[in-house]
Amino acid sequence: MSRRISLWFLPAIALLAAALTSHAQDADTQKQIAEHEQKVSAARAAGKTLDEAEELNRIGLLYRKAHKAQKALDYYNQSLALERKLGNRSDEAILLANMAQAYTDLNESQKALESYTESLTIRRELHDRRGEGNILYDLGIVSSDMQQPQKAQEFYAQALTIRHELGDTLGEANTLHEIGRTYSDYDQPLKALQFFQQALPLYHSLGNRSKEAEDLYDIGVVYNTTAVPEKALEFLNQALAIRREVGDRDGEESAVNAIGAVYWSMGQNQKAFDLYNQALAIAQEIDDRDGEQSILNNLGATYGGIGEPQKALDFYNRALAIEHDLEERNDEGSTWNNIGAIYFDLGESQKALECFNKALAIARETDDVSSEATALGNIGGMYLKTQ
Repeated sequence: MSRRISLWFLPAIALLAAALTSHAQDADTQKQIAEHEQKVSAARAAGKTLDEAEELNRIGLLYRKAHKAQKALDYYNQSLALERKLGNRSDEAILLANMAQAYTDLNESQKALESYTESLTIRRELHDRRGEGNILYDLGIVSSDMQQPQKAQEFYAQALTIRHELGDTLGEANTLHEIGRTYSDYDQPLKALQFFQQALPLYHSLGNRSKEAEDLYDIGVVYNTTAVPEKALEFLNQALAIRREVGDRDGEESAVNAIGAVYWSMGQNQKAFDLYNQALAIAQEIDDRDGEQSILNNLGATYGGIGEPQKALDFYNRALAIEHDLEERNDEGSTWNNIGAIYFDLGESQKALECFNKALAIARETDDVSSEATALGNIGGMYLKTQ
């Protein structure tokens, strides 16, 4: 009897299990919120303002955990008003940081920056060095998200000094890692490598296997970027082994996908296909749609590279559908560029131009200067070659 039917139903079973788990978690969260609402009412009736403020904050935390950041902000603001009335500066600083996290969830980076900055002022006023280091680290992350790498590095440098001074080894390692990521994101891989390599022994000394794997993964990616595939494979395989050891399926998927990309860069296409398909199966099993679109793009690039444009288009269009559903506009723009390149290779210049123009429009909409330059370069290159 063929086992094909079983394979078709595995993702559906996994999705059903995930849906049931999610529903149970939602019900439990709502139950907890209702209980804390009752405590808010009781504290308010008894005139216990501090208890009321604390319960409102707890409800905000529960809503953020449930991915309802706007509702979380509503409760954080109520709690903040009470803490300010009480003059409780320490709790005010905590709430401002909580609000910044919710603003980050909503992609409101400027508001997150403002809330973290207010929290930092209070931490310094209270001479809370650990809290100051934590907020400086968070400010670095927000600044990096806002494409302000210089500001991010300034915040990280200050956080690093404090965390080293306090003997906060995990905080120090995390800060070194994020400095490395900022350099990596802005095309300075050799500087990135220096900081990743400083973080690695700290994670190892702490026995923090998940963070060690994350650092090994990023080192492997840098080596692939700098065309040292043997070193890339060495570090990525170490990351993969740890992720399998700790049962990190999402991390396993990323590592397998990245190893596939290394083999593709080495011209070993069959190994690349095998690994991409393994990664794709994991992504579908755990319902990682963002990871799925990334792998589909890699498969599209691989088929395009070996001269199978129709298969490339199939994978790119599948990726595009997911990106559109997830409203991942930057990824969508990149995929349109890739599809345009395939159509250009097929001699379908008009279709290619339509795709490049879609990519250009998205880049301008999202203020993505790098992608805008890519789209304009593709359009210009196409006109030059068709003259």
